[in-house]
Amino acid sequence: MQHSVRAYIEQHQLFSRHDRLLVALSGGPDSVALLSVLCELGYDCLAVHVNFHLRGEESDRDEAFVRDFCQRLGVACRVEHLPAADYAAARKISVEMAARELRYRRFEEIRREEGLAVIVTGHHQDDNIETFLLNLLRGSGPQGLAAMRPRNGYVARPLLGVSRVEIMAWLADRKLPYVMDSTNALADCRRNQIRLNLLPEIEKIEPSARALIARSIDLQRESADFCQQETARALCRLHLDDVALFTRLAVADLENESLPESLLFAWLSKAGFDARTVETVWQHRHDTAGKQYNSPTHCLLLDRAVWLLRRRDEMAHEGQEIWIEEDTVRAAFLQLEHVPMPADIVRRRDTACLDAGKLQFPLCLRPLRRGDSFVPLGMNGRRLVSDYLTDRKKSRWEKQQTWVLLCGEEIVWVVGERISQHYRVTDRTSRMLKITYRPDSDNTES
Repeated sequence: MQHSVRAYIEQHQLFSRHDRLLVALSGGPDSVALLSVLCELGYDCLAVHVNFHLRGEESDRDEAFVRDFCQRLGVACRVEHLPAADYAAARKISVEMAARELRYRRFEEIRREEGLAVIVTGHHQDDNIETFLLNLLRGSGPQGLAAMRPRNGYVARPLLGVSRVEIMAWLADRKLPYVMDSTNALADCRRNQIRLNLLPEIEKIEPSARALIARSIDLQRESADFCQQETARALCRLHLDDVALFTRLAVADLENESLPESLLFAWLSKAGFDARTVETVWQHRHDTAGKQYNSPTHCLLLDRAVWLLRRRDEMAHEGQEIWIEEDTVRAAFLQLEHVPMPADIVRRRDTACLDAGKLQFPLCLRPLRRGDSFVPLGMNGRRLVSDYLTDRKKSRWEKQQTWVLLCGEEIVWVVGERISQHYRVTDRTSRMLKITYRPDSDNTES
């Protein structure tokens, strides 16, 4: 088996002969075979075992075995104790997911602390087949059907080219001990159900199923890599490569691209939307305006055949108020400057030039509310701000993000849009308050 592993490492350039490796060692047959093969191949390894204390005495048995096994091999060993159950309860996720997150986070911390090249795990060909079937049953696209990659960031998987049968034969041939996790024999999770029930049934239909699925994974990986490259180019072309920024996408522009639904998923998945929600977004792309979707981190709005995406923590909050005193220089996204007259009046939407003599402080900055009205510059009659914004072809979502600046109960500026006629600078103005809207500023008062 060591020849197969050496060839796989070289083929996929997983790491070099001189790299120091962090080897994830559970004590099970896969990780034991991994560590022993790497030692035979002459690699410098640090074994790391994580005890989550989820299986009582069995967890402590695994830890003791790992310590003894590493001592026999002459390999340095670290044991970490992590609270998976508490972590799962606090974040309302499964214990399995919590253990995975904690394990890989700690591995990466140790890798950096120790200056190690990669984190090496014992995932093998059968694990990859199970992952493929899991993702197939989830309705995954090319990336999911490519299953686990030989290397993903700092995580390398040199056993992906060998089967569980080969691993067990290797261990038996060298009379190497290992421990078994009793939960692996329970069909209480989907992966175990696939391993224990589904795959044996598939092999009754096609005895070579595992080898054929492994081949399909390799082919799918090549397709996925090509699709990923083309997707990245398309996202850049559509200016959707950074979801940290407020982004907009016309439905028609997406429909003109190849594989538009895949592109939509590539864009929205980075903003925390799951595949089912993305499918709904796509199916309802021609619905009437105003449809809104939420992920844990972002909001997506369909308005006039355009999708608008923004972070939820950047949304204006109803009831939020920021009070601005006369000597304030900066408040939230506003920059304030008192200017003696005469002075040039800036005539841009991002700047308000107001007659300071007509203002009574403190001013109030708050999100737009239903029924807000003002007298727009150049007009005599009062208008609802929402009607004014409709005329400006602002979406419902953009209206929700609109802020207004008030003096008492009167709106003096619809921020980033237009000031009030009543507070304009005239020939009688002796002092002007110049306010500049800087949307990239921190949303905190100072």
